Amino acid sequence: MKPDFPKSPFSLPFEPRKRLVGQRVRAIVDASGGRRRRTSATAAALVLAVCFLCLHLVSCAAAPSAKEYSSLEKYLADVSLPDNLTLSFGPARVASRETATVYDVAPLRFSADDLIPALLIGGVTETVSYAEGMQVRSESGEDRDYLTVYDGGESFGTQSGTDGGFNYNLERDGVMAGSKLDCVISGDRVASMSVLANPERSREDYSTDGELAGTARSDAVNDIVERLSKAGAPEIAVRSCIFMDFPTMKAHAELSGAAYDFTEADEGYYFNFAQVVDGIPVMDIEWEQNVNGAAYGHGGTSGEVWYTARGIEYARFSNLVRVIGSGETVALISPGEAVEALVRLLSDVISKAEYNAVTMELFYVKLPSGDGTVMRPAWIFELVKTEKIFDGTDYQFYISYVFDAVTGELLSVL
Repeated sequence: MKPDFPKSPFSLPFEPRKRLVGQRVRAIVDASGGRRRRTSATAAALVLAVCFLCLHLVSCAAAPSAKEYSSLEKYLADVSLPDNLTLSFGPARVASRETATVYDVAPLRFSADDLIPALLIGGVTETVSYAEGMQVRSESGEDRDYLTVYDGGESFGTQSGTDGGFNYNLERDGVMAGSKLDCVISGDRVASMSVLANPERSREDYSTDGELAGTARSDAVNDIVERLSKAGAPEIAVRSCIFMDFPTMKAHAELSGAAYDFTEADEGYYFNFAQVVDGIPVMDIEWEQNVNGAAYGHGGTSGEVWYTARGIEYARFSNLVRVIGSGETVALISPGEAVEALVRLLSDVISKAEYNAVTMELFYVKLPSGDGTVMRPAWIFELVKTEKIFDGTDYQFYISYVFDAVTGELLSVL
């Protein structure tokens, strides 16, 4: 495992987006879809229909095929996008590769003995078994911290869906860091409906390039990676980094009605991490695979860390995997062919909504295979969908399209 900051080569920085929420926050900060009879015209109508069909076939034949282009930029220069689709990501920054390996994977189980010296600040005072896994508690002066090592419920004797990671939570002045964090920022890297309904947790109010006095973000990343590496973590990469400044935290706390006091000592970085395999990040958000009309949930191999000048205040990693077998090396469709699949999909949709693709990225996704799990490459598009609601105003929300990077098949719409 190595420090990977900024993001891995297959990570696309988010393009600037229209702010969806949080306007109230800045104010606070500044202030502190009959049949006709047959007639003699039927023959003429049939002739016209045949003509239109021929024109359609000619048009389809003339449409450029992404396979004919050496780069995404050249393909996009010739292709006609649907009127309701725009691409706001930079095609030159979409990384491409010709092949990838399919892997058999299993949950990565951490050892509490390895995580304790890496995270706990004091001596172990108590061990408690929960459904998620074994929790270890420690104390140092008036501070207490809690480490729960996810094991799928093995230690508790009841199977649970929580595996392949851990949760670390620091209690200071009787307040859990995770509780404070939840009041002022969303843990979801991709904007969700819950955040739109709760602007106090909006990530867009925070800076993405601010620095913590005395602690550069690169130093914070190196510290986190070094500690987790010693505890047996796999390679991880920073997916996003937000600087949580005191004024914005305080404003969010006021909006949420939180009873917690925030101070300048709470300023710090909020990192989102993803596991990386062969230079490709593993899907780091929750998603559902659509199979024969049924949806199957898949957890993202996500990680989040709140890091202040005092060190790690909160950390949670879930669904990390270990490779237990290598399958075939598969040829991947190009970025242009992936865009072609998206264009074909949206061209078949009758909708007045507008779509703006803000990111395009190659990921590994986990899929069930027999009694186990395989990891396959997929192209992911994140889009902002805009449609007018009953009063004529624009309503925006984020959706993602997941395409198999080998077959071009649509796996999911999130």
